[in-house]
Amino acid sequence: MPRSEFSVFEKVFSYLQPEEFDHWMKIFHLYMEGVICQDELFLLSEDILTADKVPDDLVLAFKMLVKNRDVGRKINSVLCKATSELEYAKMTKHSYSYYSWDLFPISLSQGRDDLCRTVLNDKYISLPQGSEMFKFKVKN
Repeated sequence: MPRSEFSVFEKVFSYLQPEEFDHWMKIFHLYMEGVICQDELFLLSEDILTADKVPDDLVLAFKMLVKNRDVGRKINSVLCKATSELEYAKMTKHSYSYYSWDLFPISLSQGRDDLCRTVLNDKYISLPQGSEMFKFKVKN
């Protein structure tokens, strides 16, 4: 991250209490991990980056930084890539369209009991191919 972008976070840190800044960084981390989208990041940040705490121009600088970097975040995210861009050679094929792939992120979910862990799929992904691709798009 360039120094100019890092300075936005330093300036926000100087305006917020340490626990507020930590909470804001947790929200930002959720965004970076792809758990929440850009709009949700801004919505959740509104309560922390209020006008009485942080100047409006600094909040605007933060929003511009995120908007400019969002394209790069999506390009590097496996979840945002088209299935045609995935590297099939690095996957283990289990059937015609089911693969397991070590690089595919496992969703974080809480509240799963033993039954959920045994029944729900966290290991395989379905990548439709050929005529199956058309049916998949129509259904979704």
